[in-house]
Amino acid sequence: MRRKQTVILVTLLVLGSMVFVSQSRPNSPVESVHPDDTTGEGPPITDTDKDLIPDLHEEAFSQAINLTLDDVTLVINGLDFENGSDNQSDFDNDGLVALAEYCWPYDLDNCFTNRRSLTGKPPGQSESGLREFLDPRVADTDGDGLPDGYEVWMCMMETGSLNESDAWECNAFDPLNSYDGQNDSDRCIDGSLGCGDGFDVDRDGIVEVHEWYTNAEEYNYGAWENWTTEFHGLRCIDLMPACTDLDTRPTGYPGWLGTDPLRNDSDFFYWSGSRELAKSNRGDGIIDGWEVFFGLDPRNESDSLLDSDEDGWDIDRDGMVLPDGSRATIYLGEALSNLEEYYIFIDGGTWVRAGMKSTPLGEVDAEVQMYDQGTSPAILHHDVRALHVDSDLGLIYVATKRGVTIFEPATGATYHYQLLPGVELNDMVHWTAGGEESFLVLALNQSVAVWKLDDSGILDLTAPVNTAEFGEVTLLSRLSTGSGSLDLLAGGPDGSAWTFTVDGSGLVSSVVPAQKVVEALAMENATLQAVAHASMEGQTPQLYLGTDNGMLVADTADARGDFAITWIFNETQAELYVRAADPSNASHSANVRTLVVDGPRASDGTLTSHQTIWVGTAGGVHQFSLLDAADPLVAFTRERMQNDEWNTEGANNVHAILPLGDEVLIGSVFGTWVLNGDYARSLGVDTGHTRIPGVVTELAVMDVDGNETVFAGLDPGRYSNRMLINPFNNDSDLDGMPDGWENAHGLDPTDPFDRDEDLDVDGINLNPYVDDILDHNWTNLDEFRYLAIVPEGFNGTDPRVSDTDGDGLLDGAEYWGWFFSETNFTCHYETGEYLCDDAEGEIAAQVYALGWQGTGSSGATDRATDPTVWDSDGDGMPDGWEIENRRWIGTTFHGGNEWSLDPMDPTDRDEDADSDGLTNYCEYQWELLLLDARVNGLSSHGESAEAAQNWTKIDPNNPDSDGDSLPDGWEARYACVWDMANVGINPLNGSDYFNNPDGDGYDANHDGVLTEDEWFNNWMEYHIKDKQIFGNMTDDGTPLPAGFVTALWDESWTSGATLPFGERAGFNAINNVPGIILTDEGASDPLSADSDTDGMPDGWEVWFARWDTFDSQWMLNPMNSSDRFNDPDGDGMTNWEEYNSISANLSETDANQTSPQWFPFRSGNQIILQPWAQGVGTPSFGAFMSSEQYNLSGPTCDPNNGDSDGDGLLDGIELLFTEWNLSFLNWTLNPLVAGDGGADGDQDALTDLQELNLTYENPLNGGLAPPDAPKMWEEALVLESANFSERIEDMLEGRSGRAFIALQQHWNWEVTGIAQPFFSTLIGITDPTNNDTDDDGMSDGYEYWFTEWDLDGNRWSMNPLTITDVFTDSDDDSYDCNQDGQITPDERYTNLREYEARVYGKESMRYSFPPGFGIVDYGEDAINAYMDEQGLSWGDARAQLVQTFAAKDVTSANRLNRINSAYADNFNLSLIGISDPTHPDSDSDGIPDGWEFCYGTYQTVFPVDDWRWATNPVNPLDVDYDPDIDGWFDRTSGDRVATQGEWSGHAFTPGGVGDQISAGNSPLFFTNWMEYDNGTRPDLNDSDGDAITYTHVSDPSDDNITLSYERDWALLDGREVFKYGTNALDNDTDWDMLPDWYEHKMGWNESNDNWSSYAQVETVWEEYMVMGSIVMRPLHDGGNGLLERPLMNWTWYTFNATDPADAMEDPDIDGDWDCTNAGCTYTPYNNFQEFYGITNASLVSPTLVRSTPIPIAGTSPPINVVVSEWWELRETLLGLKQPNSYQVNYMRMYRTNSTDELYALVLNDMDTDYMNIDNANDIHLVKGDWTDEYGRVFGDQYHFPNTGIGENVWGWWRIDMDGDQIADGTDPLNWDSDGDWLNDWFEIENDMLDNIRGNGPSPLRWDDRKTNIG
Repeated sequence: MRRKQTVILVTLLVLGSMVFVSQSRPNSPVESVHPDDTTGEGPPITDTDKDLIPDLHEEAFSQAINLTLDDVTLVINGLDFENGSDNQSDFDNDGLVALAEYCWPYDLDNCFTNRRSLTGKPPGQSESGLREFLDPRVADTDGDGLPDGYEVWMCMMETGSLNESDAWECNAFDPLNSYDGQNDSDRCIDGSLGCGDGFDVDRDGIVEVHEWYTNAEEYNYGAWENWTTEFHGLRCIDLMPACTDLDTRPTGYPGWLGTDPLRNDSDFFYWSGSRELAKSNRGDGIIDGWEVFFGLDPRNESDSLLDSDEDGWDIDRDGMVLPDGSRATIYLGEALSNLEEYYIFIDGGTWVRAGMKSTPLGEVDAEVQMYDQGTSPAILHHDVRALHVDSDLGLIYVATKRGVTIFEPATGATYHYQLLPGVELNDMVHWTAGGEESFLVLALNQSVAVWKLDDSGILDLTAPVNTAEFGEVTLLSRLSTGSGSLDLLAGGPDGSAWTFTVDGSGLVSSVVPAQKVVEALAMENATLQAVAHASMEGQTPQLYLGTDNGMLVADTADARGDFAITWIFNETQAELYVRAADPSNASHSANVRTLVVDGPRASDGTLTSHQTIWVGTAGGVHQFSLLDAADPLVAFTRERMQNDEWNTEGANNVHAILPLGDEVLIGSVFGTWVLNGDYARSLGVDTGHTRIPGVVTELAVMDVDGNETVFAGLDPGRYSNRMLINPFNNDSDLDGMPDGWENAHGLDPTDPFDRDEDLDVDGINLNPYVDDILDHNWTNLDEFRYLAIVPEGFNGTDPRVSDTDGDGLLDGAEYWGWFFSETNFTCHYETGEYLCDDAEGEIAAQVYALGWQGTGSSGATDRATDPTVWDSDGDGMPDGWEIENRRWIGTTFHGGNEWSLDPMDPTDRDEDADSDGLTNYCEYQWELLLLDARVNGLSSHGESAEAAQNWTKIDPNNPDSDGDSLPDGWEARYACVWDMANVGINPLNGSDYFNNPDGDGYDANHDGVLTEDEWFNNWMEYHIKDKQIFGNMTDDGTPLPAGFVTALWDESWTSGATLPFGERAGFNAINNVPGIILTDEGASDPLSADSDTDGMPDGWEVWFARWDTFDSQWMLNPMNSSDRFNDPDGDGMTNWEEYNSISANLSETDANQTSPQWFPFRSGNQIILQPWAQGVGTPSFGAFMSSEQYNLSGPTCDPNNGDSDGDGLLDGIELLFTEWNLSFLNWTLNPLVAGDGGADGDQDALTDLQELNLTYENPLNGGLAPPDAPKMWEEALVLESANFSERIEDMLEGRSGRAFIALQQHWNWEVTGIAQPFFSTLIGITDPTNNDTDDDGMSDGYEYWFTEWDLDGNRWSMNPLTITDVFTDSDDDSYDCNQDGQITPDERYTNLREYEARVYGKESMRYSFPPGFGIVDYGEDAINAYMDEQGLSWGDARAQLVQTFAAKDVTSANRLNRINSAYADNFNLSLIGISDPTHPDSDSDGIPDGWEFCYGTYQTVFPVDDWRWATNPVNPLDVDYDPDIDGWFDRTSGDRVATQGEWSGHAFTPGGVGDQISAGNSPLFFTNWMEYDNGTRPDLNDSDGDAITYTHVSDPSDDNITLSYERDWALLDGREVFKYGTNALDNDTDWDMLPDWYEHKMGWNESNDNWSSYAQVETVWEEYMVMGSIVMRPLHDGGNGLLERPLMNWTWYTFNATDPADAMEDPDIDGDWDCTNAGCTYTPYNNFQEFYGITNASLVSPTLVRSTPIPIAGTSPPINVVVSEWWELRETLLGLKQPNSYQVNYMRMYRTNSTDELYALVLNDMDTDYMNIDNANDIHLVKGDWTDEYGRVFGDQYHFPNTGIGENVWGWWRIDMDGDQIADGTDPLNWDSDGDWLNDWFEIENDMLDNIRGNGPSPLRWDDRKTNIG
């Protein structure tokens, strides 16, 4: 990073630029040295030109210098002691004038006042030993690459300080120090200098000098190659005159052009579109040196998120690489941005190139030797996991992630033993058994393995490898059990632990979980990391366990069985015992990485006893004294064990400790370091060693050629950093794989060796008859290079996943098309037959592997499949499944055979090789079901995962996979999925053949229980297709399986029946089963109780089936639907009706289609089932069957018996005339009940008798009617004759065939007008089976009991036979809900709506109830209220509801008695909860029903805090509800309650004493009664819409940062009435055209509970003489030559929403003074004018406005209107409703485009003088062309706000109370609203000089006061 100097003669200039002067002062010759001989004259002149620079100094620098650059010579003049002006010269262009260079190290402020010594650098401090001065002819006096002016600026502004002599002492930037330009001085985290921003280019752990990014390089960054200060100037912009004008600085702001030598991350701008914008915070996350090294711009943040080498990877394969959006989200993007590449280099602090390193012990600055895959000698892998030394053999065993290297340091010999692909080594133990056999025990990610070593210490390749698989092992620790074998404690992830033993032969045994250890670890969610076995004489051996969450001690030697185990400390307590690791994360301190036992040592270095344990944690090194173990707080010490010098570099973040007797070797994040000391004490850090840099996790020391040598294993972190990541090289490690691809797939873009690894083990073995080792690895490079072979595929397989597409085939196998191990060769198809033969299969396998007859040719000929697509041929079946289930076709396998399934042939999807009715695709879907069920079970089907283990895997080559004689397709119902409706039959479950999933059968013995012998089970359902079943055998004498005997047969069959049911199967029965195959036709449906869909279940038909000898057919057949409407017993009841008389809950067909609700109906030649409308939803005949009847006929009528109940009536007669009796809840006639009767069948509060008598009499409801009043049917006939006839016809047709005679008589009546006898009894009745005969939404009984004779209308108010009464409001209680003066149909509370009170509450809100509530009607709601609010029981609450109804008046009480005369509960059953249509206040709560109906919503209401109808006409308790929560809830005892009274016509009349509310702190709810009484709405908390202002909260540290902006809801209805005394129905209570919200915001004084405040806002105008005339100006002449802002007086101001007088007040006195006549006259600019921003004399008051036509802004020609309300005036003046509003709205705050000047700009310009404008220190308060951060949707603040998407003007809240981005007038408390020194009135008047508003000055937009504005 050194910059090459190109200026000619630079070296000479640097050498010549120093002037060395002696320490004595300059002097001149004298004539005498004797005092008595002096002449008495003054001293000689030493500064001839009086320029403050001594002549001697000027003479020393008087010689001009010629400087040549690119053939241009520049003459730099020297100083002239006779030229008094050259002291201000800067001939060398370095930013320092000659006088400043002379004075240095004094600045000009101190040079001639406080200076206490000579200028220049004293000899004792200079490099030359002489006094040195800055050379005014040389820009860089000390030649360090930094101009003098730059260094002085940096010293004075950044790093230097004044000493006691007032001279500058410079740290790092001394213009007379030639070394500091080559330093790398960037600040450290603690603020000190010297941490630098160079970087470790060679990743050796040390940033050497040549890797620095020096101060000179930082200064000169971006300069062209021959930049010379004398020629070109300083590299800065606008900081001083010497700054260059030959270059530009991004953003254009003043500053230095280079990078910042004091910040390691200088970036100060970013790109926004095409603009360079300044950053608020410096830096882009990448240090400058790294950016410079790679050619990035260290000043530009934007390039950090670029992917300069375009090596990102399209991970989601959507065709684009998603860029990184920000530093916080870089890992969400797909690009590998420069910042990410930098992070890869940093690698979390582990950038040091890893591997094994060595260096001599005890030597300083010794060479550090590196070992990894690329060095010589090399080790197997750079990730070292363990080191073990065999000193006797001179070997070191290096355990790496990929295997073991045995290294002989003395000779450099290495032996590599690589693990198989996919296997990783985590830890290793070296063990010699009894001094004989030696072994390596490896902890692997899958198991443990034991390798035997030979006598030379090398792996014995002839010995077997012993393994034990019990999970991943991450830690091995030898236990001192004394057993003679190797006993080990193994740790694994997630707190797992085991013990096991390795015997002398290397066999692994006794593997058991270390249960007590596991339990203890689980307590703290800890994982084992370190183990120490300590044994003190006379004490129980103990195990000390280090974890990631603390440390434990266990009283055991072998960790087996039961023993005490205790936490010494955990995450919470750690810092009581060990050094804190991270102040921000206490849990980090508990991370114990290593435990090492120490104590006295024998001469050979072995321990003689255990006395201490070295404890290495994330916080440092500690000793744990075993002598004090009983008290861990005492036992722990860390005295003199800290490495304070390198603490911030991670020296105390310890990973490894190795005691060496008299010193302790430490491995840490910083690298290695050494403690001087032993087990007994520590003497501190020993600096006499060479550090091995990097994160050292493993340590070993061994003698190498007589020298003790330290070996260290380094943690590589995520990345090896073997190659330097390069943001401009898409393949930094040159391994053929792009960096982004490697990074995205978990590989290492800095490791060139990972290209040949096959980590996911997805290669193949082409020689299966030779060995089982993969011989063709599918390497990482292969995975990257793969190119898709099908359109759906993608390039590149996943190196982390062996089966990228998850299709069951390894990636390599798919690429090479090699499926030997996946193929079943044993079975094949030959001429349609499926054959299996082991011998044939072996021959076929050999042909596939070795070729035809061993020739090696014509062997495997499979096509490659695509490893990136799970289904290469797109047929819905995975490639692997097709390979697994394919079978070769032919007589002999020769390699070229066809297969039954082919993963590259989509046509096999719909083939059915085993002809079972399931296609191959469906069979695969069933296998998916099996796999899922075995893992998760199928709770939806009632199947557990355990049960699914016994299921049979689907086999596309076996028609009956589960072997139950039921074909797979038939069991699957020919479907690919197992529908929940199919539970009970399953082609995977062989035990389901006797199941009965459809539940059909028949209770043959009438005992009420369907036993298995009465089931019509799966086996029978299938086999009736071709077999008759007689008890225990079929018709051919074959016994039923498993000894089964069925009861479903009749003895008559054996002598009469000649064909199975299936032989007479009907078309419907067969075609009801989609996909059925020919061989299955005739079988019934095991999932349908009614296979032929005739409405009669299969079992019932089988049981009652009889053979018709005459017609040779079954009279009932479960496979033929033609029998459904037959009547074999001749009773007038069809077979269908006979069965469906059954109780609905027992029906096996359709519980919703039972008799008598449904019946057969003849239509022409067809008979269809027809619902009987009057019977829907009621029980069937069978529901009333007695046990005696059940014993007689079973659950249904008997199709073979005409009188099932034996009561003498044929079943069909009882069916025809039955009706439902509501009183007794039964059918009046029932063929299954003998002796039956009836009452009120439709529960409409009328008995059947009352309904049937209406033909002859009117209602007997207590009401009065004239004797000649027409019968209701007569009135209905007159009112709607057509509907009348149609209604009767509909009623009869509802009975279908049962009313055939009546229908015929009806037809005759329509034609002749004569009613025949039967019909004449029906003509006037209401339907006793339909509670709403006329279908008008009101029940017959409701209309009957509440009808009245309307004398005015001469008709019945309600009539159950006509719908013309639905819009009647009998009690006239409707209300104008929206208060628009009209009661619309939807606002009418009609009789219908009053009835619906008991049904829906409010019908229009029937769908608005919360989930789970259902519909809550008014009555239910009232009951809930009584229960919850008055503590009544449900019964008492219900009674109270009825009592409320009756207590209204005598009429209501009498009506209740009449209704209940039939039976006492009649009202409760049918009418409770209605709103009384004859009374306007049903609940007598003083609020009309219609008002309560209007505003009723179902919601949580206060103060009960529960769900209620907000207003309910039948709940009197709702008067106290406050549903819109608009009361006064923050009331305190100090608050004054407003006077209560009434507003009328903007005048207030106080109420009486009883109306007033006393003080208190309890909430005041604004209840429904209050809302009704005040005329406000209970559904709107702000009836007049004036609670629209917002409360703004700023950041305390920055007023421009908005923390919240919330609507304050100040003027809710209740608060207006209670607190402020304003009119809740008028948003301008006092009609002063200042809305209440404005006056409240401006005037309410919360402290005093009134509308006035005292403030210093009154402007003091002062007299001035202008051109001989007196003028008044809002300026103050303070006598100091400045025209200052005016003085301000204190004054009271008032904004009272209840008093119109304040509109005319002018508290800030910002109007106009006219002094043209005698004296001066003031014209106010009052509060009213301020709100509208107007000065027009005709519009200065509300009174004038209301009498003056005003043109609507934006209309042309002008449209004049007269307004009366404030909002009308505002709309008119601002043109708010005009299409061009944005052009005329002079209160608009936001700017729309660059030419738009009609926007807000409010400043605090900080100016102190009217005559001088300084824009440099302006503070923007409101700025309409900036977007505020709050609500900003995109970009930064420097764009026009898009208010349409919610963006706000910068600082909008200062002048906008209601958040509409329109200013709320000028500020009536500020004479100068926009801060431009021009009073508001003046700016408006000047704007209106041309009678056009908005094209001149604005009181809301800062205007330059020096501009001539007319």
